[in-house]
Amino acid sequence: MSGQTKFSIEEPVDPLLGQTVSDYEIMELIGAGGWSRVYKARHKKDDDIYAIKVLHSHLLFDKESLIRFEREANSGVSLSHANICRVFDYDRLATGQPYIVMEYLKGESLASILKRRGKLAEAAAVPTFAACLDGLQAAHDKGIVHRDVKPANIFILDAPDSSVKLLDFGMAKIIVGTQPDLTLTGTAFGTVQYMSPEQVLGQAIDGRSDLYSLGCVMYEALTGKKVFEGATAFGVMDQHVRAAAKVFRDVDPNTRISPAVEQLVMKALSKEATDRFQSAGEMRASLVKCAGDDVAQVGSAASIGGALQGLPETADGDNATAGKRQIDGGGIIGTRLQPHFSWILLVAVLALAIVSVFIATGPLK
Repeated sequence: MSGQTKFSIEEPVDPLLGQTVSDYEIMELIGAGGWSRVYKARHKKDDDIYAIKVLHSHLLFDKESLIRFEREANSGVSLSHANICRVFDYDRLATGQPYIVMEYLKGESLASILKRRGKLAEAAAVPTFAACLDGLQAAHDKGIVHRDVKPANIFILDAPDSSVKLLDFGMAKIIVGTQPDLTLTGTAFGTVQYMSPEQVLGQAIDGRSDLYSLGCVMYEALTGKKVFEGATAFGVMDQHVRAAAKVFRDVDPNTRISPAVEQLVMKALSKEATDRFQSAGEMRASLVKCAGDDVAQVGSAASIGGALQGLPETADGDNATAGKRQIDGGGIIGTRLQPHFSWILLVAVLALAIVSVFIATGPLK
């Protein structure tokens, strides 16, 4: 033989590409993750562009995934706000896979921005989080608690728009009337680095849980470090329940964040919900006040875009996701912990507290 035989393995062709789903022509895959794929699609009648999220086929018979997908659709359809990604339709493919038709967003998640830049200056953070709080207040007014507020679910559109959108209400909890829906009490939902103490313990929650989670995001965005870190999920969750967050200067000795903004973040991170801000609107008003800006302007597209422009990249920005801007495609968006794990965590926390008291007081005589 004069040469060697070469073999190549071709990627399987996505069966949806080029197909028409209802009135939408699937143009390209723009994101993929652990439970769904997101496509760019064109409406055949008006040529408008949309994003279509499709549940993975292997999860078609997974009850929890189906419930979560339907919850995201129902929550999204019921919410119409400038700072929440709009959902227009919900249906199923011929294969039975559910899909959601959403507004198409061009921009970048806060997670991607932080990966490239390390952290945000206060001038960029204030309008960004004021917009997040506007969106959360709109959801809470509808009785919807997001339950998975994190950098990956905060999306900043490209300039000149530069507005902020909250994504993925798939973990959302519906609060009926004034009484929490207790059917999920005893089960922890969320992403461990951003879970409130009441989420960790599987207790009933309300909108103040989202404010704690946003406090975790703000802490990370302003200091460049997560509020709590550990080798295991259990270790991080235990800190949410028991440990105090470090002051900014202990994390970043060169911090330029104002004491007023730091104090606001620490209040949002209070272990007891009664010690936090009691609504997203209250927290937003306090954020604007301590930033010394006009309430009507903070959180606008102009203020966000102006603050983000010209911020320095981190040293490893070229090796991160620089220039890659697309809708986050689903990923491992949350961690569902079985009910017994929440009880184990609660017992462990109580046991540690008892041991601490015993050591401090000495053995009984």
